[in-house]
Amino acid sequence: MMHAKLKSLSKGIAEVNSVVKPGLFIVDAIETYTHAQERRHGGSQVRLGCMLAGKDPVALDSFGLELLKRIETSLNDTGPEDVAYIAHASRIGLGSIGYKIEPVSE
Repeated sequence: MMHAKLKSLSKGIAEVNSVVKPGLFIVDAIETYTHAQERRHGGSQVRLGCMLAGKDPVALDSFGLELLKRIETSLNDTGPEDVAYIAHASRIGLGSIGYKIEPVSE
């Protein structure tokens, strides 16, 4: 439905987490792309060097946005409430845009 544009992709991303409720979310932020989500669409691969884990997917994505701001300056004025799927997930109670970082030693 989302690929056929019958449903909002942003809402779909958030709503999947209301159906499937994992106890732990892991975000691989070791490498990412800037300017596009894939190399074939003009993305440039960049190393962030982070792995994130937590119980709140909204908080993780909010922190992920902060990480992206380090390498994608066009996002500097963007807050979690400006990213449609993060804002929607927060509105429907899937988590909080606030987060607390607790580093884990190796």
